[in-house]
Amino acid sequence: MSGEIVHVLVFLLPGFLTVAIFHSLTPHRKPEAFERVISALVFTIFIQFTTLITRYFVSKIIELPDLLFEIPTEIVFTLPIAIILGLLSSWLSNNDIPHKILRNPPWLRITTETSYPSEWHSIFYKHGSQAAIMLYLKQSYSLYGRLVEYPKYPKNGYFHISQAVWVTNEGEPIPLEINADAVLVPAAEVKMLALAPMIEPGRETEEKS
Repeated sequence: MSGEIVHVLVFLLPGFLTVAIFHSLTPHRKPEAFERVISALVFTIFIQFTTLITRYFVSKIIELPDLLFEIPTEIVFTLPIAIILGLLSSWLSNNDIPHKILRNPPWLRITTETSYPSEWHSIFYKHGSQAAIMLYLKQSYSLYGRLVEYPKYPKNGYFHISQAVWVTNEGEPIPLEINADAVLVPAAEVKMLALAPMIEPGRETEEKS
């Protein structure tokens, strides 16, 4: 039984590698153990199918040694394919490509969802990492500045803000006590936030003139 388990784990190894790459490069939550096995199995089926096709065409070009057709050594094919699949699926998810295709054109409209795990990530992806952000804090003035990083979850982690200034309830800006290059704000202290495209210093004056 232990030998069979090892054989199954070796078979699923490329799928687990793809799942690990996907969840390390996207904000999607890491699944539980059972869900992880199912995801690895789905990816493994696709990887094995792609491996058969790749190995067939490669064998037509060059003569492959018989050693590469044994199960333990066929990872020469499966592992690179698993890495490429993990990177490709991460790129597709982070750019909302699968759901964007299913949302457009309007007459198709199979779904209204996005490839992002929640509206939290969707709005930040659309504005980018250089957006202007206003953080309305629970027990202090609001904080305005340039968004550098945002927390993975709404209630955990920190907002990384540069060029930050305090803003009073009347909308008056107040410089920080020190000329800080970066400010970290706990997400738990934020009750609301607003995002807008960042205007470079001096650009607003040029546009008005």
